[in-house]
Amino acid sequence: MLYGLAIVYGATGSTDLAAVRGQFVHSAPLEGLGLALTLLGLAYFVGAPPLHHWMLQVASASSGAVAGAVVSLAVAAGGIALVRVMVSGFSATMHPWVVVAGVLGAAGCLYPALLSVVAGSVRRLIGLGACLQGGLVLSALVGSGLGGDYKRAGGVIALLFGLVVFVLAIQASFQAVARLEEDGIGGDLAGVRGLARRSPMASVLLALGLAGLAGLPPLAGFLARILIASSAVAGGYAWVAAAGVAASAIYAITVLRWIAAAYVEDEELPAVLPRAPRLANVVGFACAAFGVVAMILAGPLLYAADGAASVLR
Repeated sequence: MLYGLAIVYGATGSTDLAAVRGQFVHSAPLEGLGLALTLLGLAYFVGAPPLHHWMLQVASASSGAVAGAVVSLAVAAGGIALVRVMVSGFSATMHPWVVVAGVLGAAGCLYPALLSVVAGSVRRLIGLGACLQGGLVLSALVGSGLGGDYKRAGGVIALLFGLVVFVLAIQASFQAVARLEEDGIGGDLAGVRGLARRSPMASVLLALGLAGLAGLPPLAGFLARILIASSAVAGGYAWVAAAGVAASAIYAITVLRWIAAAYVEDEELPAVLPRAPRLANVVGFACAAFGVVAMILAGPLLYAADGAASVLR
């Protein structure tokens, strides 16, 4: 990111976003490289491949509560920074960075979705789901300019709405991991089998968190994916939308496999007594329930996102 901003400064002589935007009328190859490097650096925060390994390491090595806080805060800050710098600062009319965002978004969706098929633990499954959300955030950027009808494609609105939904889904999923740890339940597929009988509250929290990450209907993540795909198509990047839809379908099938293990399969293991703190339960279920509430209140939330998008532009 620093190399990219240094190139931008060398090309424009300014670090002020408004001034830089006015001077980028015709982008030379070197200026395009600066924009691409800046975008790649910012994509690190949302955990989009190929800069996603830190997110998987945090998901695997940290406690559930810590991993949820670190990953969700990074995705929230990274998403806002991407909009503020790339859209509001450099403008979507600078096609080099938009094309790079499309390529990174498509790869950032498909790569973690394919890896999730062979995920051996719920921690890795959630970490890959968080990486998938980062790819969707980048996919929304390609629809942040004008569509073929010279109207706003709606990418910024979709990004801001989806960002709230994604962050809380990530937080709910990691709170479910924390609940499993407190109850002494293993995080692999064998440990999840029969979870609905052994620990009903943990199974509900895990199912809601994973369903939110996968964007299963009727949760708000499903609507966020529709908005992101629609904005990408309107912006002229239907192939990015297709990659996001395919990746979401693959990840959803994997998530359904884990949820089925919790509710349908049973290893006849003994029931466990819940030991999770009450506050952790409240936080986890509040984040998980937001996926349902956001779907019901989608109109007001999209209106607020539209207002925020108009300010950022």
